[in-house]
Amino acid sequence: MEMSFGHLLRQWRTSRGQSQLDLAWRAGFSQRHVSFLETGRSRPSRSTVVILAEALEVPVGARNSLLHAAGFASLYSAEPADSQQLKWALAALDSVVASHRPFPALIVDRGWNLHSANVSALALFQRFLPAPEVLATAAPVNVIRLALDPAGLRGSIVNWAGFAHVLLGQLKQEQAHAPADALGMLIADIESDPEFQAHGREAAAMVDTPVATLRLARDGFAVSLFTLVSSFAASHDAHLSDLRVETFFPADEGSREILLAMDAAINDGGA
Repeated sequence: MEMSFGHLLRQWRTSRGQSQLDLAWRAGFSQRHVSFLETGRSRPSRSTVVILAEALEVPVGARNSLLHAAGFASLYSAEPADSQQLKWALAALDSVVASHRPFPALIVDRGWNLHSANVSALALFQRFLPAPEVLATAAPVNVIRLALDPAGLRGSIVNWAGFAHVLLGQLKQEQAHAPADALGMLIADIESDPEFQAHGREAAAMVDTPVATLRLARDGFAVSLFTLVSSFAASHDAHLSDLRVETFFPADEGSREILLAMDAAINDGGA
């Protein structure tokens, strides 16, 4: 049975931890109007649905459900990746990733599945994988699972417990914003990991850098990185709203020199 608009609105409001007064203030309505919308005593206009969805930060992919429940047609698209409608937006993401060289950059979706990476990212992370061909295959790669898997990057992450704690916090924040089964499974995998259970909380208290740092080391080769994650400021398409760019930066001068040397080797055809 399809949920009513009022039920969906109340569900999203409570999931955001907002009272009716909070939502009314954010959306510019009266608390009475929000109450009437939730109980079905008032019917929303199309613009009211959009304003409430924005105030609640409802993910683009879920906003059409609110519109349908209120009796309106879809407003937000869900174009396939090869759609001409998305051509220039996707080209912008590719440009950001390519121009970040000589430092690594990835395009991932909300479930942290890898969509593309620049040559710097492929060259760097292959250095720390037991089986470098993992990133070169056509099989889907989940970058979080790659970091958690002993057969992936995990054995090369020096500060794995602390790094996993940072990942856990980030995943929980994303899950609270837009619940997804894939994120819930990643959260459960980290929380149930014996090493994390034994050392995760202790490692979280050992903060010695201004930003969370990923420290990688393998066969005498070591590098420290921090990341910035960016996305479209305002996307009206579900596919685009799920994509983000993760750009990596050296956390110290030694790491910067290593990344620059790797890039020079790539240019010379030696990587």
